[in-house]
Amino acid sequence: MTALGDRAGIALVALALLVGVLLAVVVNRFSMTAAPGAPPAATAPSTSAQGGEVDLTHADRQAGRLVFRAQCQECHTEGRQSFDMATRERTALIRTQVRRGSAQMPGFAPDQLSDDQLVNVIAYIAIPSEPEPPDVSPPPVRGVNFDVLEASGAPGQSPSVRFRIRDNAGQAIAPSEMTALNLTVAGPTVDYQWAQREDARRAESLPDGSARYVFRAQLPAEAQGTFAVATEGYLEFPSAVAGVPPARDVGYNTVFYFPVTDPAPVPRRQIVKTENCNACHGTLATHGGTRRNTEFCVMCHNATQSDADKRMAVGGPLPPEPVQFRNFIHRIHTGEDLTRPFVVYGGSPTAPQPVDLAAVHPFPKDRANCALCHVQDSYMISQTLEASAALRVILDGQVVRELPPVTAACTGCHDSPQAFAHAASQTSGGVESCALCHAQGRPYSVTTVHRVSSSP
Repeated sequence: MTALGDRAGIALVALALLVGVLLAVVVNRFSMTAAPGAPPAATAPSTSAQGGEVDLTHADRQAGRLVFRAQCQECHTEGRQSFDMATRERTALIRTQVRRGSAQMPGFAPDQLSDDQLVNVIAYIAIPSEPEPPDVSPPPVRGVNFDVLEASGAPGQSPSVRFRIRDNAGQAIAPSEMTALNLTVAGPTVDYQWAQREDARRAESLPDGSARYVFRAQLPAEAQGTFAVATEGYLEFPSAVAGVPPARDVGYNTVFYFPVTDPAPVPRRQIVKTENCNACHGTLATHGGTRRNTEFCVMCHNATQSDADKRMAVGGPLPPEPVQFRNFIHRIHTGEDLTRPFVVYGGSPTAPQPVDLAAVHPFPKDRANCALCHVQDSYMISQTLEASAALRVILDGQVVRELPPVTAACTGCHDSPQAFAHAASQTSGGVESCALCHAQGRPYSVTTVHRVSSSP
């Protein structure tokens, strides 16, 4: 009986091993065919370079972006930014997951996504843009240096500014000598909602080499707090060589704060710094190269500014698009990863043109890392941000669109219908509850979700 029991036990063990092997084979075959129509790994089309990674030498990144938008972005709503930097570099892994599927992601067979299309999609995900080259402008002929010495203004009155322009040798430059010279006044600094820009070449020259300019525009009757004034201008020198454009000496934008009703001036809080922009831009220089200081940019790109004037000048479709900095700059940097077009009318005031910012040059680094642009913890949801002015698009004196401040900032990148619906569901009577989940220390804080680090 003992021998019979031993033989029976051995037989059971053998049977169990055989069942285990059969199950392993079935499971393996199932995992290899999880994506309907996908070929087994051994017979998959060859898209690899040496080492198993995908050869992207002849890939078309732009074509891949369009395929990704059509096939993938409904789920991967942040475009290539949906993948962390380490994943973007693992091209073989991306190829495998696309063909076989992964977790809730379906697989894509070659008849759904051709080999060439797949390589192009991988190129879009894996290949970053290149930063702009450093500024190679010719050295200044004289140089232009601005100083604002004082400014003052009261509600309902025209502000006055005393400023000085000097060349690199320290010699005074009269306002009338400047090829272009503008002063912009804006406020309040807690969150800009009003701005006025005027040609200041008619400023009065003073005996000490400075100049005084009194704005034609008056501050709003309800003006409160602190306002700011900024300089902008250049000298132009004709070239002695035919066909060579003139040399242009551009002055850096100086921003000066003055109290209107505050006992002392309260500067605008710093969110980004120009040095961070220049890490990718080489030299940030917009609007013809005369605006180079983000501290100045926010004065005009405020909560009430849109492209209405330029759009209406050429009969563009309405309603206008907002150009508030916290929304607009995120849109520009999201660019290729937006889920829908973002067309803004810009360029010359006399001949504005539509520009689709969803087609701009892609962001060259990990856009999800807020610390690349922001200073300190200014990217976090704070009481200061929550108390900021709502983004308002105004047409014929009527508000045709309004977004509360946190929503305006976040939907600059998160532009899908689902993102807008989520933000709206967390807003009641204009009060946002975003901080309950997204404030620092909460489960889905900005720091956590955006993989924020101090590294570039």
